[in-house]
Amino acid sequence: MPKRNRLTLFVLVALYLLTWVGGWSSHAEQLRAEAGATYRHAEHLKQGEAGNVREDGGEYRTIRLHADGPHAGVSWCIPVLPGILLADSYYSLGPLGGRGGLKIVLYYGAGSEELCMLWGWIS
Repeated sequence: MPKRNRLTLFVLVALYLLTWVGGWSSHAEQLRAEAGATYRHAEHLKQGEAGNVREDGGEYRTIRLHADGPHAGVSWCIPVLPGILLADSYYSLGPLGGRGGLKIVLYYGAGSEELCMLWGWIS
């Protein structure tokens, strides 16, 4: 194999590995941050609604959240092109507050962005 072809192959393999490892961790961190912000917002709404209902004398139905905080993660992902991942990921705020599925994710080195969801679920 000529030296130029080996170098090209090495660079291509390195880009795929970088996409896989960096994209996986970046997408997981992005999900944790999004789930954390949404969880804090839900807690804020929960406290505000409880106060409003008590003032009106009505019945309060609480938003059920996980006691230990939001759950988020990447089940698996594979690089389909350098910088592009196919990922199965999710986050859950509580029994009826989650979202996940199969997504195409762009990894650009400094972060990642979900481009589209191919298949998913919402609870």
